[in-house]
Amino acid sequence: EIMKQKEEIERTYQNVKLLSEIGQEITANLTIEAIVEKVYEKVNTLMDAVIFGIGIFDEINQTVTLKVMEEGVTHNSVYDLLDADRPAIWCFKDKKEIISNDWKKDYANYFSIKSKPKIGKSSSSLVYLPLVFQNTKILGVITIQSYSKNAYSEYQINILRNLGAHTAIALENARLYAHMEEEVKERTTEIIKQNEEIEKTYTNIKLISEIGQQITSTLDL
Repeated sequence: EIMKQKEEIERTYQNVKLLSEIGQEITANLTIEAIVEKVYEKVNTLMDAVIFGIGIFDEINQTVTLKVMEEGVTHNSVYDLLDADRPAIWCFKDKKEIISNDWKKDYANYFSIKSKPKIGKSSSSLVYLPLVFQNTKILGVITIQSYSKNAYSEYQINILRNLGAHTAIALENARLYAHMEEEVKERTTEIIKQNEEIEKTYTNIKLISEIGQQITSTLDL
């Protein structure tokens, strides 16, 4: 019994260590595409996630773009916040999890009709978790799905929650980095424009000086 407990403690320690390392790898990426690929790669080493997606909220257009990897193929689906019968939108707007190991049966707990995915196959097991940064700012959703029933255990869902927390940090970092890059580009454009104006002013002054010299050196009216 003691040996069994020691083995469980060691396994738990190794899993926590692994998740910490994975978290560091995820948060090191500064583009959404790289984040999706990295999380997908890690999730598939830990569970059956034949379908994996990260939904990103677009505040301007009031949409959630679900970037999905299904059987190794990447595709995007854009959902308006008014698409109330979509799991991604329900999860995002309500900031609540959807966990089902038999979606054919469980969808009625959430929706009056069962919507087919815009692209790809229907799932039998699915999990949607909101991606929340610092418990206040919701950035989107993360989902894993399987064609098989009873694909996900509570342990695997907890792993996804952990990865989701790291993903939220990575997405916020990527957003700030992109914003910073945009500011740098704008500032660089301003400096180039200012330099051009200074150069133009210098050229004009030089030209006026030369004209002045020519005028004052001329004695004939």
